[in-house]
Amino acid sequence: MSFLAKSEQPSSYPNYRIWLDTIYLRSWLAVFLSMSGTFLLLLTLSTVVYAQTGSAFWSAAVFASQWVLAILSPPVVAWLAQRFQPVMLLAWADFLAAAVVIAAGLIFPVSLVACLVLLAIHGVLDAINRSLRVLPLKAHVPPEHLKAAVAYFSTAQYLAFGVGPLVGILLVDRLTVLGIAALDALSFVASGCLYLSFRKLTIGMGDAFSGFAALWRETRAVVAKNALLRRALLYLIVIVSLYQGFHNVARSEFAFRYLGMSLDGTMYVQLVASVGIVFGALLAGRVSRHLPAYSSALPLLIATALGCLAIFLPLGREAVLVLYGVFMALFEVAFMVCQAEAVAECPLPSLPAVNAGSFAAMTTGMMLMVFAGAAATDLTSLFTVALTIGVAALALGLLVNRQTPHVAGSD
Repeated sequence: MSFLAKSEQPSSYPNYRIWLDTIYLRSWLAVFLSMSGTFLLLLTLSTVVYAQTGSAFWSAAVFASQWVLAILSPPVVAWLAQRFQPVMLLAWADFLAAAVVIAAGLIFPVSLVACLVLLAIHGVLDAINRSLRVLPLKAHVPPEHLKAAVAYFSTAQYLAFGVGPLVGILLVDRLTVLGIAALDALSFVASGCLYLSFRKLTIGMGDAFSGFAALWRETRAVVAKNALLRRALLYLIVIVSLYQGFHNVARSEFAFRYLGMSLDGTMYVQLVASVGIVFGALLAGRVSRHLPAYSSALPLLIATALGCLAIFLPLGREAVLVLYGVFMALFEVAFMVCQAEAVAECPLPSLPAVNAGSFAAMTTGMMLMVFAGAAATDLTSLFTVALTIGVAALALGLLVNRQTPHVAGSD
C-alpha cells in the first residue's frame, strides 16, 4: 500500500540514497534547528539556576519541567494524527513553541516557577514533534533503508545537542536569558517553515477511530501480538529512563563537583556527551540492519551501565571527559538499535499512538529518575546513584527478556 502521491514517493530501487532525498534532508534540518535552539535555552537556564541555587535538584528541574505535561499527551497526539496531516501538525507545533519560549524568557527574571510552567507547556509541543517527526520517514523512505534512515535521522537531534552547548559557551556570559530565548524562537520559526515546504506530502493514516478507547485498544493489540516490537519498546523505556535521566542529573553535578570546572563546565560536559552520542548514532546506522534489538538489547544495556561507572575512574580531567563521551556513545547505540527496530516493526497507522505512548512512558521514567536521582545525589553522591542505576538496569533487562519470550528468527 502506498501512502504518498507518486510525485513525493522515492524509488525503492538500489539507486536510492538517503542524503540525496530532499524531503529527508529538510526533515533532518528542521529537527536540527529547533533542537539546537531549545537545548541552548534549557542548558542556559539550567546553568544559571545551578549557579544561583547550588542545587542539582533545581538545575535538573529545568529539563524535567518539560516532561510534566508531556506524559499526559499521548491521547492528544494520537487523536490529532488521526484527524490532521502530520506534516502540518509538526509545522504549527513549532510556531506555537516559538511564542512559548519567548514568554518563558520574559518571565524568568520575575518567577522561576512561572518559567517552569511555560516550559511544561513547551514540553507538550515537543512531545507532538517527537511523536510525529518520524512519520515522513516511515511513509517516504524505502523499507530496506528505513532502519539506517531512522538511526542517521537521530544525528540531527544529537548534533543539536552539541551545537547548543558550543553556542552556549560563547554566549552564556554575553546574552540575557531573553536573548537566548529569542534565538530559540527563531530556530522554531525556521523549522516550521521547513515542514511547510513539503506540506503536499500526504501521509495516509487510515480511517479515524471513533474515540480514544478504540484507538488505544488497537494500539495495545498491535504491540501485544508483536514480540519484536514489544521488547524493543520496553528496552527503550528502560534505557532512556535510567541513562538519559542520569545524564540530566549528572551534567552540572559532574562538571562542578567532580571535574572542578567553572560556570561553562556544564556546556563542556554536554559538548563531549553530544560528540559521543553522534558517534554512537552513526555507528548504530551502520550496524542496525545487522544487529537485531531482540538479541542485542541486553548486552548493549550492560555495556552502557559499565560505561557509566567508568566515568568515575580516578583519571585526569581530559581522560574522564573522553570516558563520558564513550558512555554516551554506548547509550546511543543501545537506544537507536531499539528505536530503529520499533519503527520498522510498527504499522504506519499505529505509529503515532505507539510513539506517543512510548514517549510518555520514557518521559515518566526519566522524570522520576531525574527527581529521585537529583535528590539522592544531594543526599549521597553521584557515584552511588550511578551504581544503583547499574544494578537496576541489569534487573530490568532480565525482567524484559523474561516477559518477551524468544521468537524464531529474531536472533
